[in-house]
Amino acid sequence: MSIADLIKSINSIDGNQLKKVKQDQRAELSRACRKLLGLCELPVEKTYHLLFSTYQAIVLRLAIDIKLFDAVRMRTRGRIDYVTVEQIASDTQVQAALVARIMLFLSSMGLLERDSAQRDTYRKTSLTQAYLSETGLSQAVIHFTHLQSFVTRLPEYFKNRGFKNPCGKTGTPCQQSLTVNMNYLEYLSKNPYYLRANYSVMNTFWICKEPWYQIYPIQENVINTFLPIVTEVSRNLLFAYGSNPYHAAFSGTPINQTVFNYRIFLVNIGGDGKHLQSFAQRFQMLPGVVVHLSPVPKVIPGGSNRIEVLPFHFFSTPIITGAKLYMLYGFLHDWPDHTAISILHGVGSAMSSDSVLLVVERVVLDEVVEMMDAVEDWSAMVCSASKVRTKADIESMLRNANFVVTSSWTGHPDDIVMSRTGMETGMKLMIFEARRMEVIHSR
Repeated sequence: MSIADLIKSINSIDGNQLKKVKQDQRAELSRACRKLLGLCELPVEKTYHLLFSTYQAIVLRLAIDIKLFDAVRMRTRGRIDYVTVEQIASDTQVQAALVARIMLFLSSMGLLERDSAQRDTYRKTSLTQAYLSETGLSQAVIHFTHLQSFVTRLPEYFKNRGFKNPCGKTGTPCQQSLTVNMNYLEYLSKNPYYLRANYSVMNTFWICKEPWYQIYPIQENVINTFLPIVTEVSRNLLFAYGSNPYHAAFSGTPINQTVFNYRIFLVNIGGDGKHLQSFAQRFQMLPGVVVHLSPVPKVIPGGSNRIEVLPFHFFSTPIITGAKLYMLYGFLHDWPDHTAISILHGVGSAMSSDSVLLVVERVVLDEVVEMMDAVEDWSAMVCSASKVRTKADIESMLRNANFVVTSSWTGHPDDIVMSRTGMETGMKLMIFEARRMEVIHSR
């Protein structure tokens, strides 16, 4: 096929034809188009597309913030298929001149269609519905534009610091932008708007074909050797702690404790608890308590009375001692290496001689780095002076925290993530099983 014929064939495709195409085929076609664009795009086109994308994202964020798309939906129900600037301004209680600017920009992006005769009149497009307030895409826009507000300040940040990676000890780009001393997770806990968006995006990235307990042989490795000791097992909730938040907090004197009749089976840190919900449903006869430690404690639906949800702040609340299994679920990636190692030391000090540690993380393969992976790496750097880690990185951290990695398991490729984001990723879910080094060496 000649180039002229190829151009003619591409230009012949219209929206009506694509309506009949299945979603997976549309995704495949979209990837092919992006590949073709990458081959054909001139440097000047590439540059200005990149530069203008920031404006597009911010205008879209503003539209979501004022619930513009929700207002359009309400106005176009029934037979009426158009809205005016004045109507949307009235519904959103936003200045009409600003609404006009936003809607005009959205029409240039294909998110609204401007009437050629009545310039303040707009109609929905096939994309309008995607950005209603409750959609995952709207939450993604909120999350990533929030990160963009930090990223845009990076040139000055690095210039002032000699162009070196942030180490987490002198202030992250996030902290510098927000002018706060708290870390990003603490900031989110005090800002529900951004916390909700963060949870939504992270849940998308952490969806896997197989749950963690099917990737990891928990029946053979842990459950079969679990002895539900029916004695008083204390759950330390409040401790006095010293001045060093990374170490002293784990060895204080208990000032309050609650008693279980059964030994604690699992202490989990990280995630929103959904991974424990399905675990509790799968192992309903598990002879032990599951504890979920969370900075934002809430009841886990379907968790029954076998899951205890407790408030937990890592650098001020010591870890429950003596459980059979400890799990850091998507937790370490939020911290730089030195802090992550301190966290692992704290977990190790809470473990018994037969305790097992599971570290569940998404890792990047050295030979595969996609755009999504690079964005996640820079997001980790900006928010917490951390990074996207390889398998070797996590194994090294565990060794430095006096653990021995006894084995590791890899989940299936993240094709669900790709289908939900339209982006490819070279990252995979990995589970690392580790035991305290002194326990291994004493055998």
